[in-house]
Parts: sequence; structure tokens; C-alpha cells
Amino acid sequence: MGSLFWRRVAIAFEIALPVLERAIGLNPNSALAHQMIGFVQIWLGRPDVAIDHFLYARRLNPIDILSFTTSLGLASAQFLAGRNQEALVSAERALTDNPKHLPLLRQCAAIFASCGQMEKAQEITRQLLQLSPNERISSMTRFRLFRRPKDAERQIAALRAAGLPE
Repeated sequence: MGSLFWRRVAIAFEIALPVLERAIGLNPNSALAHQMIGFVQIWLGRPDVAIDHFLYARRLNPIDILSFTTSLGLASAQFLAGRNQEALVSAERALTDNPKHLPLLRQCAAIFASCGQMEKAQEITRQLLQLSPNERISSMTRFRLFRRPKDAERQIAALRAAGLPE
């Protein structure tokens, strides 16, 4: 996809943030709004802010049937903040809740590889490739969304270490 498309996506995050913040202003107890702000903050390169929103979303809705998405976001933010051991705990929780969610498997493979648990990272990568045989690092356009290049680089390096094909 062209660079114009990705610039528009990046602008969408800038637009989404104040809309979501307004939603929280209207309903501070919206776990979904806190979760969505967390994901936007990840892409904008603010993992520590994202962590706060994911933790708050979890407190607001601890028995959510889609809690794996909150755990995925929390694990992703912790990973990008360099909190690998915390990310590992969140990733394990998310995997328990939904062991076949492709974005979750990608992130967990990266987290386990970053923590030096290569056997588990490679096992998750094998599971990912069984569910989605065409998974390749080169085809993952989502890396273009990261505002901070170091976040994309960290993610790619960890996926390589986990054995995901180029």
C-alpha cells in the first residue's frame, strides 16, 4: 500500500485519541474506551500511558469475555516499554483466554523470544503458522503504524528470533 494510505492511518490515530478521551469524559467507567485508548497509545509510541489504560480497563471489567484483548494490549505495551517479565505474565494470561487469536499469537511469540524462552516462542510460531500458513514478517504491514521506529524494529527482531519466516 502506498505511503499516502499509511499517513492517513497515522492521522486517524491523532483524530481517534481526543474522541476516545471525550468518551471517557462522558463515561469514565467505559472499559472499552480505556482499552481503545490503550491501543492508540501503543501505536503513538506511549506504552507507559497505554499500560495505565489497560490496567484500568481490566479493573473496570475483570470478567469480560473478551479479556484476552485487554491482556494482549497490556502485554504489547509492557513489551514495548521494556517490561519483559510483566509482558510475559500478561501474554500467558491472554493465551489461556484465547490460544488461537492470530494477533495474540504473533505478540506472544515476540514476547517469549525477547524473554529468552525460545522453545515456547518457536512452539507459538508453529501454532501461528498452522493456523495461518502464509504468515511472514515481510507481509505484516502493521509495523508501518508504529510512530516510533524502534518499536517496529523491536517487534520484527523478536519475531525473527521466534522463527517467523521473512
